[in-house]
Amino acid sequence: MKEFQKRIQDIINECWVAFIQQLSERTIRISKEASMQLEFSYLLKTNINKAIKNIDESIWVDLEKAVVINNRSREIDVVIEISKGKMTRFLPIEMKCYRTFATSGGRRAAHDIFKYKVYEDMELLESYSNLPNYINGIQLTVTDNVSMVFPKNKNAKSWTYDTSEGTRLRGGVNLNTPIGGHPVNLVLSKNYTFNWDNRNGFYFLMLRGS
Repeated sequence: MKEFQKRIQDIINECWVAFIQQLSERTIRISKEASMQLEFSYLLKTNINKAIKNIDESIWVDLEKAVVINNRSREIDVVIEISKGKMTRFLPIEMKCYRTFATSGGRRAAHDIFKYKVYEDMELLESYSNLPNYINGIQLTVTDNVSMVFPKNKNAKSWTYDTSEGTRLRGGVNLNTPIGGHPVNLVLSKNYTFNWDNRNGFYFLMLRGS
């Protein structure tokens, strides 16, 4: 199973590279998280079966799969169901997209909420890994807002949820700075490093806790 999971991870990486190339070359368009999910899941569904090498292996890609976390229903953006023989594992993927301008042409705000939402994805992925047969998941982020990656300063309280290039988080982080007037109690147990890929005005991030 571990070798099969490694093959699947390699295909996910290839799909992410293809997604980055397509978006940076403007051969696809995304305006928000929903269109990002659509385009990336299409790449997954088209390519993921290349990881199958044996007759007892199968893969299924589910979108918006519902699970219960802390007595609350959550929908995971993408779940890859991995089966080999009698064993089944689930690999969750969460995505976030922030464009500076909406499709209407207006400038978007709520930078602070978006940064927090990236961190919330990380916390959710850690929670998913505690569910039966779920394995360590992946967080994917796209933005064209340079200030989230290379800020001029970090004076605002929202930079508690630091998304800038080179940010390193080491397990045991507890963050409670309120966002949007709402209390927060966010806990991360794993290690993360923010290494953004800058391509033609877009910034791409893949996070996986270790």
